[in-house]
Amino acid sequence: MSELEEYRRQIDGIDTELAALFCRRMELVEKIALCKRKAGLPTFDPAREESMKKRLCASFERADLLPYYREFLTTLLSLSKDYQKEPEGKA
Repeated sequence: MSELEEYRRQIDGIDTELAALFCRRMELVEKIALCKRKAGLPTFDPAREESMKKRLCASFERADLLPYYREFLTTLLSLSKDYQKEPEGKA
């Protein structure tokens, strides 16, 4: 196996893990959406989101990748908010 093929194989494995983690996270997002609906709370909690971003970015070890990680978090949180807005029965 060439070096390139080995790296690609490793990325494939990581992508599989990421997909599973994404599904687990979105399942929890769905439960949070139900809790928020029951409590009459809004989907978006700006203070919570900002706190999460600060905490996660503060512990991120690769300064060269930090801008990309911030973008990843922003996208992930946006998807989570969109999913929480789904009509009852979906989220």
